[in-house]
Amino acid sequence: DDQAVTFHYQELTDINDAHKYSLVREVRPLQTAEMPFFRVDHPKYILLGLQGVSKSRNPSASRNAVHVFLALVRLPEVGCDFLISFNAGAGPWQGDASAAALPSHEATELFLAVLI
Repeated sequence: DDQAVTFHYQELTDINDAHKYSLVREVRPLQTAEMPFFRVDHPKYILLGLQGVSKSRNPSASRNAVHVFLALVRLPEVGCDFLISFNAGAGPWQGDASAAALPSHEATELFLAVLI
């Protein structure tokens, strides 16, 4: 099930043309207390990633680093996923995703608050 949230992140990577500029920092299950309005038997996951995104379709254009937060709830009884995404700008892309700063505590807390 945790592969579903990674799949959706890769879809965003495709849309943003960020294949060379993408890093998944964390994937983990969400606890019921973090998303209490969904049934306990609905699998829930969170992903934190970083992408270098260009504002134009020009491949040589400068890129901005964007923290990507995704929360996914699997709804097997209707055969779909419920996905919440949140982006937080991180300044200019520095060329190496692994060297980029983690998102601010405020951005992370805001995303988690949206889930409750």
